[in-house]
Amino acid sequence: MTANGVQGRGVLIDLNRDGDERRVVIGYDALMGTIERDKVEIETGDMVCLHTGYADLLLRNYGQVDHELAHNRCAVLNGRDGRLL
Repeated sequence: MTANGVQGRGVLIDLNRDGDERRVVIGYDALMGTIERDKVEIETGDMVCLHTGYADLLLRNYGQVDHELAHNRCAVLNGRDGRLL
């Protein structure tokens, strides 16, 4: 990818739609609910981007990351949800 680049359709799933930076663990049901609520259409070959709000948080804090920011804020995917995996 670094030698030739990547081109395709990008699809954004906004897990931080309300702008709230509280920690939310997103499982399969929550992700599917967001996709349905926002009428997101994902097709084969699409590049899916998840907006969690974390980058916005980092920019507002001038790139400084502390334990509280790194582990207690913004949406994260539930790595223990078998259906999500």
